Amino acid sequence: MRINLLVASLVSLIVGVILFFIYGQSMSVYLGIALAFTVLFISSFALYNKLSFLKKQPSKVISMILSFISYLAMLFFIIVFVINYPPEGDYIEKLERVVATEEEYENGEELFELMMDFSRKFHSLDVDIEEGDDEIDSYIEEFLNSTLNERKRISEFVKSNSIAIYARDYFERGNVWSQDEHDQIMDVVINYIDLELAGVKILQNQGKGNEAARKYMELWETVDAIIKVENVNFSHAIMSGYLVARLGEYYYANQEELREYNLSRISNITKNILETLDNCFETIVRADYHSVKDGIEHNVVWPFFDKNKTMRKYHDFFYSMIERLHRPYDDTITYEKPRENIGMFSRNPAGEVQYAIISDQFEKFLFGQIISNYINRKTEIGVYVYAINYKNSPNEIPKDYKTGERVQVVEYDDALEIFTGGDDSRERKFTILKN
Repeated sequence: MRINLLVASLVSLIVGVILFFIYGQSMSVYLGIALAFTVLFISSFALYNKLSFLKKQPSKVISMILSFISYLAMLFFIIVFVINYPPEGDYIEKLERVVATEEEYENGEELFELMMDFSRKFHSLDVDIEEGDDEIDSYIEEFLNSTLNERKRISEFVKSNSIAIYARDYFERGNVWSQDEHDQIMDVVINYIDLELAGVKILQNQGKGNEAARKYMELWETVDAIIKVENVNFSHAIMSGYLVARLGEYYYANQEELREYNLSRISNITKNILETLDNCFETIVRADYHSVKDGIEHNVVWPFFDKNKTMRKYHDFFYSMIERLHRPYDDTITYEKPRENIGMFSRNPAGEVQYAIISDQFEKFLFGQIISNYINRKTEIGVYVYAINYKNSPNEIPKDYKTGERVQVVEYDDALEIFTGGDDSRERKFTILKN
């Protein structure tokens, strides 16, 4: 009996040490219980010959029950260790962290102030515009004239500087933009671009076609620079997709006027705009991957949580998201789906549970809503870009991102009809005017 007390004390001590190194302070209650068992057993062992009640049957039964609990705990850990041995080694990381410079963040703060200057001026104008108002052009001109300096400073600054914003605090300066600030700045940017496009339309209405075309091309250059801002979050990506589609839609709706002018100045921007947008959304995926990776540093350790195994799954999941972003039509792109029926004796139980929860959240929100909505417009944007560049690149037929093939083109003497959605599909029709 006395030997059993010594063995039980050693086992309880080992269990306590295991709990300490695996869980630390997060499991302090259970650690305290294990250490209390150790003290109880070692005290009973030392005083066994001095305290007679320890030799009586009730005390022996209690000692046997408590020692049995210690042995079961030790057996549990042995089984878990065996199941999870060896821990997974390092994996090849393809999603490198991209960190902006201090200067780029300072430029981001300056851009924020420039945007706020424009917003204050824009909202300070007390103009009551009613639907169908015959003087709407004059009202818009008042907005344009009153905000001319603010808009010019924004355009010049964003095109001439490398910029990052505090969407994700890699510098740990504690001044990351809140979601409300992001929403506010996105509204400002959209107002700014819509006002610029209204200015282009006014120039067209006034018969100033050359000036309108020049203004339209300048707007593409500004939007291209805005999209390339670093360290952004999903709000910026959504806004970027909207701005590009807005510019494309404007050309498509005004082909009759704009097709007469040479827009080759923006051909490089427009032809690469889908790649630029893809990179913007890819930045979000990479950043979210590293946010998850940083958070894992605070998790419990092996054998219940295999960091490398869990992070490899996250890495492959986020990497597949980027591949699906670029090739949404490719059914061969897969990632390891979360396991079902995870128990304590499963391999990497804590990691599997966390992966199932987190990956599901990102799949439903980041991919299912944000990226998927953008993917659904990629073909449309590609058609708009084709229309803009048709005069100089008539053979660069855009891709249909639903099928991976080129869109269907029916050619007439004065126009092209483009159909999307796959072979013999009439999911959507676009008409591009020839020169």
